[in-house]
Amino acid sequence: KLAKESSIKLDLEVGHQIVFWNLLDDYWKQAEEEKIGLSNINLRKLNVYDIIISKCARYSAGDMKDIISTLENRKIDEKFLRQRFAVMLKAYIAYPTQKRKISENFEQVLRLVEEYKRRK
Repeated sequence: KLAKESSIKLDLEVGHQIVFWNLLDDYWKQAEEEKIGLSNINLRKLNVYDIIISKCARYSAGDMKDIISTLENRKIDEKFLRQRFAVMLKAYIAYPTQKRKISENFEQVLRLVEEYKRRK
């Protein structure tokens, strides 16, 4: 609800373009609280699933490094990642070709998830 009311979006710069992901209504509940020692400030960061999914839009070399680092350091629930991606992609307003490219990028991410699952 807060995302809709405040028009919060995640902006990803792609060369000279910006890719917009609308955050899902539950992003605040899903966000991870960051303790910073201040009583009047509640700082939260996107959960790893939303971060991984958002990186599928741009999918630069830097995004790949971030995804790989995440997979090396965090346990990823593949089923939840797939479900979250499906909901985010459905809400994403874009040309069909853009959605296809993001889906292709996501499929590559899923292959990485499988690869890192086998390593652990």
